Amino acid sequence: MGFQEAFSKNALGWHYAVRLFLGTAVLWLILGPLRGTQPLWAVISMIFVTEPVLKNALEAFRYRILNTLLGCAVGLLFLLVAGPRDGLLPVAVMVTAFTATFLPQSPTSWRTAPIAATIVLASGLTSHSKAFGMHIALQRAGEVLLGGVVALCITWLMSKIWMPDEDVDRSS
Repeated sequence: MGFQEAFSKNALGWHYAVRLFLGTAVLWLILGPLRGTQPLWAVISMIFVTEPVLKNALEAFRYRILNTLLGCAVGLLFLLVAGPRDGLLPVAVMVTAFTATFLPQSPTSWRTAPIAATIVLASGLTSHSKAFGMHIALQRAGEVLLGGVVALCITWLMSKIWMPDEDVDRSS
């Protein structure tokens, strides 16, 4: 199988891979030079929330951002109220997951909130100072949100430059 045949058989896969490459590069260029940032969390968020088709990305974006905000808020709230304490993470993840079930979307979208809470809270728990923990947790929340925004922007941009067939049958 040649390149042309491989490309035409999986144009949506190539499109998806190129978007992940661009999103990762953009996030690394934005956050890499900033002291104290962790581009890794933004990249993981971008990969998790990206969708191969713009129509699906736009539909899912508001739910994922809402869940990301919920997860970040719960993680920050637990850190603010209880401070950096051992054993806090499982309780915060449980509360976040349960709270996410009240938001209007599918159960697959609910995963975003506990993931965001884990990233934010775990970052804050690594410090032994409440103030520094909050600072780090807020920074991680921003990185996670930036990853989601970059995912949508790259998907939108790629839809303007290179639009793969959205009706690709993935079952064959």
